[in-house]
Amino acid sequence: FNGGTSLWLSPLMANNALLPDNVETWSYRFTAGSDFDATNFREVLSVDQLGASAGSLQLGKNTGNTITVGGNNATTASVIGNAFQVIRTGSGNIDLNVGRNLQLLNPFASIYTAGTQVADPASIFAPNDFVVPITISNLTQGSLGARQQNYPAQYSLAGGNISIYAGQNIERKTRNNSGLIDDSSRQLPNNWLYRRGYIGADGDYGLVRVGAGPIAFTDPAASTSWWVDFSNFFQSVGALGGGNVSLVAGEDIKNVDAVIPTNARAAMGTPNAAGLLELGGGDLLVQSGNNIDGGVYYVERGVGRLEAGNEITTNATRSPSLGIIQNLNNPDAARLDPLTWLPTTLFAGNSSFQVSANGDLLLGPVSNAFLLPPGVNNRFWYKTYFNNYGADAAIEVSSLGGDVTFRNSTTTPDAAVARNILEIWLEREQLLTQGPTGAAYYHPWLRLAETSLQPFINLLPVQPPTLKATALNGDINIAGSLTLFPSPQGQLELAASGAINALQPIGLSTTRFPGQTVTLWSAGQINVSDANPDSAPSPLDPFAYFSVVGSSANANINTQQNFLANLSNLFTESGSTTGRFAVSQTKQALHSAGLLHANDTDPLRIYALGGNLSGLRLFSPKASRIYASEDISDIAFYLQNLSEDDATIVTAGRDVTAYDASSPLRVSSLSTGNALAINERPLAGDIHIGGPGSLQVLAGRDVDLGTGSNNPNGTGTGIVSLGNIRNPFLPFDGSSIFVGAGLGSGTSLADSDIEFESFIDEFVKGGDGETYLAELGIDDFESLPEEQQAQIALEVFFRMLRDAGRNFNDPTSPGFGNYDSGFAAIDALFGQGGGEGEILARARDIRTRSGGNIGLFAPSGGLSLSSTLDANSLTPPGIVTESGGDISIFTDSSVDIGVGRIFTLRGGNIMIWSSNGDIAAGSSSKTVQSAPPTRVLIDPQSATVETDLAGLATGGGIGVLDTVAGIEPGDVDLIAPMGTIDAGDAGIRVTGNINLAATQVLNASNISAGGTSTGAPAAPTVAAPNIGGLSSASTSAASTTTAAAAAEDAARQQATAEPATEETPSIITVEVLGYGGGSTPATAPGPKPDEEDEDDKKEQ
Repeated sequence: FNGGTSLWLSPLMANNALLPDNVETWSYRFTAGSDFDATNFREVLSVDQLGASAGSLQLGKNTGNTITVGGNNATTASVIGNAFQVIRTGSGNIDLNVGRNLQLLNPFASIYTAGTQVADPASIFAPNDFVVPITISNLTQGSLGARQQNYPAQYSLAGGNISIYAGQNIERKTRNNSGLIDDSSRQLPNNWLYRRGYIGADGDYGLVRVGAGPIAFTDPAASTSWWVDFSNFFQSVGALGGGNVSLVAGEDIKNVDAVIPTNARAAMGTPNAAGLLELGGGDLLVQSGNNIDGGVYYVERGVGRLEAGNEITTNATRSPSLGIIQNLNNPDAARLDPLTWLPTTLFAGNSSFQVSANGDLLLGPVSNAFLLPPGVNNRFWYKTYFNNYGADAAIEVSSLGGDVTFRNSTTTPDAAVARNILEIWLEREQLLTQGPTGAAYYHPWLRLAETSLQPFINLLPVQPPTLKATALNGDINIAGSLTLFPSPQGQLELAASGAINALQPIGLSTTRFPGQTVTLWSAGQINVSDANPDSAPSPLDPFAYFSVVGSSANANINTQQNFLANLSNLFTESGSTTGRFAVSQTKQALHSAGLLHANDTDPLRIYALGGNLSGLRLFSPKASRIYASEDISDIAFYLQNLSEDDATIVTAGRDVTAYDASSPLRVSSLSTGNALAINERPLAGDIHIGGPGSLQVLAGRDVDLGTGSNNPNGTGTGIVSLGNIRNPFLPFDGSSIFVGAGLGSGTSLADSDIEFESFIDEFVKGGDGETYLAELGIDDFESLPEEQQAQIALEVFFRMLRDAGRNFNDPTSPGFGNYDSGFAAIDALFGQGGGEGEILARARDIRTRSGGNIGLFAPSGGLSLSSTLDANSLTPPGIVTESGGDISIFTDSSVDIGVGRIFTLRGGNIMIWSSNGDIAAGSSSKTVQSAPPTRVLIDPQSATVETDLAGLATGGGIGVLDTVAGIEPGDVDLIAPMGTIDAGDAGIRVTGNINLAATQVLNASNISAGGTSTGAPAAPTVAAPNIGGLSSASTSAASTTTAAAAAEDAARQQATAEPATEETPSIITVEVLGYGGGSTPATAPGPKPDEEDEDDKKEQ
């Protein structure tokens, strides 16, 4: 079809009451390369049977770049002329069957069914209950450019189906001096799918009036509506009035879009669901024997399926640049790096997509047409924004034999930061204010009714509530940010047979380092939003720009920065607990008051079954299962439980290295020719959990929290249970934390190599299990889920170790002088073996801030806290329960606190067992000079006042501290059967009782207890100063005291080690008789004032 004609009946066929809606227009059947011997009209000859140039269908007169016009005053009408060639009908069907290629040869070539016009668009449920949108006006558009074609809004239904089959390719081409070359449409659905809606102050659909004087525009009742502008539709293939679309090619489908929108009208008055009539919709099939290459696919109401026999990929025509507009015969000269090319892009509404490929699968943005900037023909006085995702809208992606890559971010050579890839496409292709550097300057049908994209930045990554991706024989790569719209049914599932890599290259930059061209890298983020979906504008509660700027025409034309802030704030997560993220208004925007997933028992799942999980920042609104068969590194996880039964589990088959500036991906990002984008740095290394229940962090080898500094915004702190600190709608009580290292394979406690089944049978259901369960408050152990049973069994195990240490010192106990019951519990639960594995807290915390216990276990390794204090830390890092909660630690080798701390505040007990190592309270001072004061937190919105006393717990060591009055004293049990307990400089402090069991206790004078002290040697009695020397009485008293203590200690420890030869310790008394002089002379050396100040600065 290259003669300038179109097959059509009318712009939109009027309704004929004498005929059924779906038979009012003709159907078309075209066959190229037909097999005349076949009985089926659809049959075509194979490619081998066809002549070299036979069997294709070409639509559209070749125009090259002659359709290009320039300037703000350019119009589509001035160039569309002979180039506009379409195959279209109303309610009839279109069947195209091609033996070789179906080719669209210019930007206007398209195929669509329009449906049948509704009988009376101004009447939906009652006469004249709807005002048809007014798109014709004398108002000028200023910086938006010339007014384009004016057609009234039209509504249709009963559209026909479209079926296209090609033996080889379905593709969009254009011609230059060398022949046919690849081309693609630069349109998106926002260019031809328009909307309107405004709610007045009284809650009803309101009046919109823009302009002044005789040229003012007035719409008396701007009820919600969306409709298709048929005059501006050039996006390949569409069932625009309803119907199904099928594209099937033996080889490639390349740069051919397919869309199935709906149209809708709401009756004026008070918005309600019954008053909104939506028409249209259908299913989409895109199936290729080889590749699906590029393309935009949209289903508003229905199911879309993309199936590629080989890959889903993209190509150079999707570069966000001028391409053939700038140079038809050498378009590659104007094209950017392949990492900037817009991949296959999806638009969804109340719909779902199933996307599959046998090879690699590259998917670009998934977006909502009604959250994008509207097209210029939508008219600036109708700029309206709302979400149309269904609660069960979903994207399911799978690759049989390759990688799955989500590319949502890129950069351009003139930039050094990561930006949303759809934002760059809109900016470079559709934003007229870009001037001659943007395609919209030359192609008026691409223009937007906006002058800036800044307000849309956080909305562009928002996609349907459910995302499921499977790479059956490859990796999953995440480039950029993905935000899943909130829904009670929302779900995230990522499963890769290989690795999950979220630190990715995003494009070339020539400005990151002057004089160099480098590939920039950026970390990926997934936010499964926990916001209230009703807080987002909807068709029944649309957000109109008119409500912000009023009736001024110029104000309506020009886009205000941040005018969508209230909507954007629903999706602006950070993990922070300070600043504006500590304000109630911010928290309430990010979370749903009704606990969005309260009735959702399906956990979020991320599985890297054959590799690492690295470079990912994750926000989860419900219990999660996160697993990597190898390492989990360079992460920031902000997770959430909703009930006491919830268990969130993070497991690595090898190491968990939460903060990791040297992960393999980080190393690659800094190799020659590569660099991190500006503001890009290693992720915070957090594993934060909100809400009740439990958090498990497990590793086959080491759990290493990393050495990164704490961040001022409350991130970079380690493994922390927050209770309701981030989400005010959760209960106060926080999750308990279980951290295990050296556990071998397994995805959770219950699934690990730990012998829970035999241990439960012997010690929980038998032995003293009933007593321990009563102590733990467990009434019906048998009815608990398997994961909870494992956690309870671990709590019983900790108590058995505690009691073994107490019995060792109890002459009335059968366990007196031995640790048999403790080692029996260890053998039953962990056996004789296990992989090597340490818990390395380093400069980070393992902390519960709102209640919850902490249980740490390394059956073949030890526990180490920080050996040095980071300059940015106000208090030593450590293992802390701030608002009550026990701390239980089991290791095989030593527990070394270094300059850290193991504290319980406001109640809780501490039990530490080291089978073959020492327990060292560390070298930190009991108090620190830079300890923070008590914090009084005042919410500026609610005026809520909270007092945080955690800062009062200063210094390091081991302590059950009395930070507030009225808290029941807690106990400390330290057991090192083969090693030493060393109170060190930091000391051991306890409000209740203390029990020590070890071969030796060092620095016992640095141990204090509010209750009884068992197992600690008595402190030597120091005589008063004697100028004449040590008196015989003093010496005798000291000798008697120390001898008694030594004898008691030897009797207590005879079962575990041969007593060493006793030596009576010396007692040295130092008496200062004088200082030898007065004040320091003025000539004495000393620091100058400036030097003192500099020293202070260094300490800070």
